[in-house]
Amino acid sequence: MEMEGPFEKATRVRLVFKGGLLNKSQRSVGLRRCWLRLNSSIATISDLSLHILRSFNLENICPNGVTLS
Repeated sequence: MEMEGPFEKATRVRLVFKGGLLNKSQRSVGLRRCWLRLNSSIATISDLSLHILRSFNLENICPNGVTLS
C-alpha cells in the first residue's frame, strides 16, 4: 500500500475577489488574488462556496452566498 505524502497532487482554485469584499488586512497580505487548495471534504460546488465564505469571513458581507465564475 502506498502512503500519500505531502507532495501529492492537490486541486487548487484561483480566487480573485472583486470590489470591497475583503477587509484591509486581508488585502494587505495579498488575498485579493490567491490560490485555494481544496481538501477532500469539498465534494460539491456548494461545499466550495461555503468553504470560501467561512475561510474569508464573508458571511456578513455576502449573506446570500458568493457567485463563482
